[in-house]
Amino acid sequence: MNKLSDITPSIRVAHHYKFFSGEHFSENRIGYCYAFHLFDGGRGKVRVDGKLYSVNKGSLFFIRPEQVHSFYPDPVQPFRSYNIYCELWQEPALATNKHLAWNPADFDSSLLTPVHSCSELDVIPSVMQLQQYPVMQEMFACIVSSHNQAANPYKQQITRSLLHGWLLKLYSDCLSQDAFNPRIQRLMDLIEQNPAINYTDILRQSGIRKTQLHESFKKMSGMSPKSFIQKAIMKQAAAELLESSRSVSDISDLLGFSSIHYFSKRFTSYYGISPTAFRLGHNDRKK
Repeated sequence: MNKLSDITPSIRVAHHYKFFSGEHFSENRIGYCYAFHLFDGGRGKVRVDGKLYSVNKGSLFFIRPEQVHSFYPDPVQPFRSYNIYCELWQEPALATNKHLAWNPADFDSSLLTPVHSCSELDVIPSVMQLQQYPVMQEMFACIVSSHNQAANPYKQQITRSLLHGWLLKLYSDCLSQDAFNPRIQRLMDLIEQNPAINYTDILRQSGIRKTQLHESFKKMSGMSPKSFIQKAIMKQAAAELLESSRSVSDISDLLGFSSIHYFSKRFTSYYGISPTAFRLGHNDRKK
């Protein structure tokens, strides 16, 4: 019997896609290869084998070859997702961008990926919630990003290794869904939208005891609320340094730090490099 340790994953297509308002994807889709869809925002529903599922931020859909599925994005807040279409038993991936057929009559069996029996792969459900596994979400986004780095001479080796490790991790550690808590997910979304939010405000908006908040947050994110807030602040700080023209002082104020000195100290402690050096190093690499 084949095991996940035996697979040789290779990516056919990978991208981050934002559905547009008014865009309709209700048609039945039939895939030629294995597909993973990780939703990172918006609303909508997905139908798999006739069953309709609501989409949350962090929802992961695993679609097997020839499995019928449909997307129904919300017309006001359409969802967006990271998508990986891959071979699991063939290396390298088939040299084609065709990964779907919209009409059964158009299905081309020559584009179908090899499919082998694997009891471990069968354990992974069609729908999972990865809200409590932020590292898995970040790793998935990293795989998509790495696949699209055309100038990287080791792109294929990197993405194959990352995807294989991600699949093994998904199987071994992410099969329990008991930790998902919609209330905590809303708080996590709130923190990511406004990293400078005060911990006291988070506690008040949760409507639950401090100890219960801490325990639920730990199950969902793998870290305490304060650590999650710090991570969100540092991610926002890094994004501002790389993507905006704001001064370090203005970024410090924007994120609610009492002084630029304290901001620099916290940033250096987190990233191992000062905010100024972080920005200069990025700019030097762009030249």
